[in-house]
Amino acid sequence: MTLKTNVKYNSSMRISLSYLLISSIYIVLSDFIITFFFHKTLSLEMLSTIETYKGLVFVFITSLILFLLIQRETNAKTKSIHKLELQKQDLINLTEENEKIRRGLQDRNIYIETILKYLPIGVAVNRIDDGDTIFMNKKFTEIYGWPEKKLGNMDNFFKNVYQDEEYRKKMKERVLEDIKSGDPNRMLWEGIRITTKNGVQKIINAQNIPVFAQNIMISTVQDITEQKKAELKIIESEKKFRAIFENSLTAILIADDKGDYISVNEAGVNLFGYSKEDFSGMNVSDVTLPSGDINQKYKEYQERGYEIGELDFIIKTGEHRTGFYHAIRVSENFNLSIMMDITDMKNQERELKRSELLLNETGQLSKVGGWELDLKTMKPYFSKETYRIYGIPEGTPPKVEDGINFYATEARDLIREAVKQAIEKHIPYDFEVPLVTANGKSIWVRTIGQVQVVDSRAVRLYGAIQDITVSKESALKIQESEEKYKLLAENTTDVISLLDADGRFLYVSPSVINISGYEPQELLGKKSYIYFHPDDVPFVTSDAYWNKLKAGLSILLVYRFKSKKGKYAWFESSRQPVFNDNNELEKIVSISRDITKRIEREQLIKNYHKSLKSLTNELSLIEEKQKKEIASNIHDHLSQLLVISKMKLTDLKNELLSQELKNELELVIKYIEDALNNTRKITYDLSPPVLYELGLVETMHWLADKTEDEHHIKTVFTANIEEIKLPEPNLIVIFRIIQELVNNTIKHAQAKNLKIEFNVLNDVLKIVVSDDGKGFNKTAFPITTGSKGGFGLFLLKEKVQNLNGNISIISERNKGTTVKIDVPLG
Repeated sequence: MTLKTNVKYNSSMRISLSYLLISSIYIVLSDFIITFFFHKTLSLEMLSTIETYKGLVFVFITSLILFLLIQRETNAKTKSIHKLELQKQDLINLTEENEKIRRGLQDRNIYIETILKYLPIGVAVNRIDDGDTIFMNKKFTEIYGWPEKKLGNMDNFFKNVYQDEEYRKKMKERVLEDIKSGDPNRMLWEGIRITTKNGVQKIINAQNIPVFAQNIMISTVQDITEQKKAELKIIESEKKFRAIFENSLTAILIADDKGDYISVNEAGVNLFGYSKEDFSGMNVSDVTLPSGDINQKYKEYQERGYEIGELDFIIKTGEHRTGFYHAIRVSENFNLSIMMDITDMKNQERELKRSELLLNETGQLSKVGGWELDLKTMKPYFSKETYRIYGIPEGTPPKVEDGINFYATEARDLIREAVKQAIEKHIPYDFEVPLVTANGKSIWVRTIGQVQVVDSRAVRLYGAIQDITVSKESALKIQESEEKYKLLAENTTDVISLLDADGRFLYVSPSVINISGYEPQELLGKKSYIYFHPDDVPFVTSDAYWNKLKAGLSILLVYRFKSKKGKYAWFESSRQPVFNDNNELEKIVSISRDITKRIEREQLIKNYHKSLKSLTNELSLIEEKQKKEIASNIHDHLSQLLVISKMKLTDLKNELLSQELKNELELVIKYIEDALNNTRKITYDLSPPVLYELGLVETMHWLADKTEDEHHIKTVFTANIEEIKLPEPNLIVIFRIIQELVNNTIKHAQAKNLKIEFNVLNDVLKIVVSDDGKGFNKTAFPITTGSKGGFGLFLLKEKVQNLNGNISIISERNKGTTVKIDVPLG
C-alpha cells in the first residue's frame, strides 16, 4: 500500500511541476511578446482586451497540457498492469505443464514396475553408484529365500546368501571383477550355490544388465536346483549300472539281433579268453556249439523275450565248456546274456552218477554235498559237505521231514512233492531253492535227487546239494541291474544311445520315438550328425571334438536335431568316451534330451531383457528431452520474468525519494539477481543451451571457462576442428563423459591445471583429458563421484563402448591422471 501511495504522489508532483513550469514560461513570454509586437500602438483598452484573451488562452493551453500528462500516466499504468497479468498467466501455465510432465513420468514408472513385478523370473534393480536396491519383485525373494530388507544392499546380500565365509569371499571377488571387466558374457553366472534363511541349499543362474543412462543395474535370477538334482541322479544311476556291469563276477554279453557282439564285461573276457577288441568283430555263433533246431529255438526266444538253459561253448584255446545262461531280449536290436561256466559242476554230476563211492571226495573238490536215503529203513546218509551246508554236526543226519524243514517255508511243499514223485514215479528232480542253516543263515542251494530202482521198485533215494549263494546273489544282482538298466532305458524321457568310434549308432533307447518319431532300428548303423542341422554338423566333425573324446573328456553338445517329420528341435547331449584295454576310443555313451522348450524360455527371457533395456533407453531419452524442455521453459519464461521484474523495480527505485524504500528495493533486486543466477545455473546443469545451439566444441570452451572461474583450476581446451558431426544423443553422451571426468578432477584430484584436447584423425575423434593432480590406483578406486558400489570405471567404459569407442586411463600417485578416448565419427 505504501508503494502505491508513493507512486501516486510522485506522479502528481511531476504534473504540478510541469504545470508550474509551463505557467511561468507562458506568463513571462506572453508579456514579452505583447510588449514586443504592440508597444507602439498599445492602448489601455487594447491592453485590457489582450489580457482577457491571454487569460483564456492560458487556461486552455494549461488544461490541454494537464489532460495530456494525466492521460499518458494513466496509459502507462494500464500497460504495466496488463503485462503483470500476462506474466501471472505464464507462471500458471508453466506450473500446469510441469504437473502434467510429472504425472506422465509417474504413470510410466507404474507401468514398468508392473512388468517387473510379474515377470516369471526374479528381478531386482539397484543403483550403480551406491549398490542400494530400489526395486525387488516377489520371485527374487522367493528364489533367494530371504526377506527384501536382508537383500537390500550389496554387503547384506553377500553376507546372507553365501553363508560359507570362504565361498562368500570368492563369489564377491568374482562378481565385482566380472562387472568391472565390462564383458557382458562374464556377467552371466551359472550353477551358483546359495543358502536360504532356512538353511536350504539351492543352485541358481544369475545375470546382471547395466543401464548406465539411468544409473541402475538390473539383476535376474533363476532357480535350477531341481534340474541339477535330476541330472545328478541320472549320472549316478548310469555310474552304478556301469560299475555293476564292469565289476560283476558273472559274464555279461550284449549282442544285436544278428548275433553280433556289442559289448562284454571283464568277466566275459576272462570266461572266453578273448579281448574286448576281439569281441567287437565276433558273432554268437563263433563261440557257441549248436544243439537242436536252432531256428526253432530262436523263434521261441523272440516270442518269449527270454531264454534260460545250458549250452556248450568254445573258449579261445579251443576247449569246449558248458555254461548256464540267461538271455533277455531288451529291445529289437539289443540282447543281453548272463552266463556262468558250469563245466566243473557238470563233470561232478557225471562223476556222481558213475560212482556213489566217490561222493565225499567229489563233494570236497566241487563243494557239492551228497546224500542218500534207504527207503526200506528210512535211514539217511550225509557226506561231509552236506553237513557243512546244513550247518549241523557230522554223524547225526536229520530225518526226512526234519531235513525238509531246513528249507525256506515257500520251498518245503515243492521239496515234499518232488520226493514223493521220485519215490512213487521214479521222476528225478533238480531245484534251486532257499535254505536256512542250523545257525539261522539264509543261503541258496541247488538240490538234485533221483532213485535207484530194483525190480521196478525204488529202493534208494540219493542226490546232491550245492551251496550256490554266491552265484545266485550275483545272478540276482545282475538281474536287478538289468531290470534297472531296462527300466531306465525304456522309461526315461532322455534318449540313451551308444555310438561306435566313428559316431555311428550302435544302440538307441525306445524313448527316441517320443521326441523324434524315429524307431530305434531306423537309426542304427547311421552316423548321428546326418540328422543335425547343417550349421551344427561341425560340432561333431571337428578335430577339437574328437581330440577331447580321445583325451577322456566328456562333451556337452547343444544342437538342432531333425525329426522324422522334417522339423528341427533343440537337443542337448552329454557324451562320454569308453576306452578299450589299449586305451583306445572304442565307443561313446550319449544321453540326449529335447531342450526346445528351455531354449524357447531362454529366448523369451532374452526378449524380456531386450524389452527392459529398450524401456530404460526410452526413459533415458525422455528424461534428456524433459531436462531440455524444463531448461528451455526456465530460460524462456522464468528468467524473462525475473529480468523484467528487476528492470521494473530498478525504474521504481530511481523514482523514489525515500532512501529507506530505496534500500528495501535494492535488497529485493539483489534477491532477484541471485534467483536469476540460480536459474541460469540450473538451466546449464540440466541441459546447457550452448550444446544445442553452438555445438560440442563451443560447449567445451564454455565448460573450460566455467571450471576455471568457479573452481580456480587453470583449464585449457584446444581443438583442431570447429564442428563435430555426430547425432545429438552421441554429442550429449560425450559431453556427459567429459563433464564426469572434470567433476572427478575437481572433487578428488587436487589439481592446479586441467587440459581438454579434441583432435580428429582419420574420422576418429581423439579426446584427451589430463590433470596434474594426486593421481590414483585405478584398480582400487573407481573413477566416479560418489561411487560406493565399485561400478565407476565400469560405467565410464560402458558409456564409451556404447559409442563404439575405446578408453584408456593412465594414472600414478602424485603424477596426475590422463584419460584417452577414441570415438569413431563415421
